[in-house]
Amino acid sequence: MNVEVDTLPNCLATLRVEVPSEKVTQIWDTVAREFSQYAKLPGFRPGRVPHNVVELKFKKQIREEVQQKVKAKYPDLQLDISLKLGSQAAYAQAK
Repeated sequence: MNVEVDTLPNCLATLRVEVPSEKVTQIWDTVAREFSQYAKLPGFRPGRVPHNVVELKFKKQIREEVQQKVKAKYPDLQLDISLKLGSQAAYAQAK
């Protein structure tokens, strides 16, 4: 995991954290599997919706859940770099 802090004017800072893609992929697959178990879509029995159909239908919700799980996996990140956040951080996915 790579962490970069960029200091901006007016007491602002940008925190960039790179999480290995293997870990994010693993979390994504776990969340998508959980969604598959409870998804109810027309034409499929409950819990029997194919993995790729679930990912297409619930992509936004899966992404939000993955972001929450990644944040929860690294709770001590702020303490390690001695940063005090003044407001809720905005998270962006690198492409």
